[in-house]
Amino acid sequence: MSINHACLLTGRDYTILQAKLSRALADGDSMVPALRHKLRNSVVVFGKDISPDVVTLNSRVVYRRGAGTMETRVVVDDGEWEVVGMTLPITTPLGLVLLGMSVGDRCVYIGSNGFEVTVSVERVAYQPEAARHVGSIASPAHICPDHRDLLPDSGTIIPFERAKSKVKGQQPGTDDPDPSAA
Repeated sequence: MSINHACLLTGRDYTILQAKLSRALADGDSMVPALRHKLRNSVVVFGKDISPDVVTLNSRVVYRRGAGTMETRVVVDDGEWEVVGMTLPITTPLGLVLLGMSVGDRCVYIGSNGFEVTVSVERVAYQPEAARHVGSIASPAHICPDHRDLLPDSGTIIPFERAKSKVKGQQPGTDDPDPSAA
């Protein structure tokens, strides 16, 4: 894998890759060199400090392989969370390469077929760290402009705590009714 940029990882993503490397070493997995390279060539930052244009775990990324068409996938931890055609596990060469890349970065890696592939990040349509920074995953400010039309017409978001109805006899500040409710 050839990285032509500074690979940025959150502390959480770095720790997950370290655990994967430990398991891969024990299993004699072919991903060992790629995992070592990724960890050795990464800069670790706090999740709150990572730029919103960096691919982190659970980011929805728009990328291009070679001169092909753009593809969109959610980069996930492993195949357990895989949904064919929607996710890209970091247990695959492409998923591992995309993790930590920024918009505009290009990288050459050896694909699962043994051939060199160039991949470029076109856009990060969603990044969980950026959404948390704003304070709401549903915040329209962090929804890619191409997907804003999928939002409901009503822009009102009701906090869950306020939406709960009061139970007869409920003590203030609790969700348990007092004995008189029985």
